[in-house]
Amino acid sequence: MDRRAGLQLGVLLLAVPVQYLVSQWMFSTESQRSYAIRNTASVEPRTYRPPEVKYRIGQVVKHKRWGYRGVIVGWDEFAKAPEYWIKNNHPPGMEHWRTQPNYAIIVDTRDRLAPQITYVPQENLEVVVNMQILHPSIEEYFEKFDGAQYLPRPWLKAVYPYDY
Repeated sequence: MDRRAGLQLGVLLLAVPVQYLVSQWMFSTESQRSYAIRNTASVEPRTYRPPEVKYRIGQVVKHKRWGYRGVIVGWDEFAKAPEYWIKNNHPPGMEHWRTQPNYAIIVDTRDRLAPQITYVPQENLEVVVNMQILHPSIEEYFEKFDGAQYLPRPWLKAVYPYDY
């Protein structure tokens, strides 16, 4: 084995324990999940599904500008993030992002190494088909991937009963 192949193998073998440690460090309880969604999408059960909400819980999407993939874990009919967050994350001239549906996305750790949840305006998303996402919290939100989308756990389905 040449030196380059040995180095690649070493890095590959180190990736598994590092991912395990990150997943243990990032383990969250139901209250922590609720806090994460509360700070991105509202956790109040949706009593209806507005027609302007284009995407559903469990759909795999890609951010059009930044290119990362993720799965939708929440949505709001319009941005409900705090004003300071909107000022820091929405560039000037994009005030209309506040009035369109916004989605909580858990981001694929192949695209961003640290596990993240983002909050994205609808116009910045596009659907990705037949793609599974890697994220240490995926099983906390979803029971399984059916080949097209993720199927939510009962607690998430209770918040978004009209997404299915």
